[in-house]
Amino acid sequence: IKSIRPKLPVYVEDLGKGLSPEFKEGMDKVFTAYLQTREKIKEELASGYPEPQITCAQARRMAGKLRVSWFLLGNVCDECGYSITNCGLGCF
Repeated sequence: IKSIRPKLPVYVEDLGKGLSPEFKEGMDKVFTAYLQTREKIKEELASGYPEPQITCAQARRMAGKLRVSWFLLGNVCDECGYSITNCGLGCF
């Protein structure tokens, strides 16, 4: 894509062009907090669930405890190789 459409503004080197320093700083804070939240989820998974499997009810409780969305929790579970089982709603 980069060779076909080099002006497409989705590449890191083009990301900050035209943004104010205050906006960049704010976005850095938001992204840092997001990465820290992902790390908290990974730590919680590793400490509480040594097997790469978690039930839907456990995942929902963890999401509530950590105050994160089910979507984010499911995304981190996928990334870490965890499978979410017994989902009655089809969320995971």
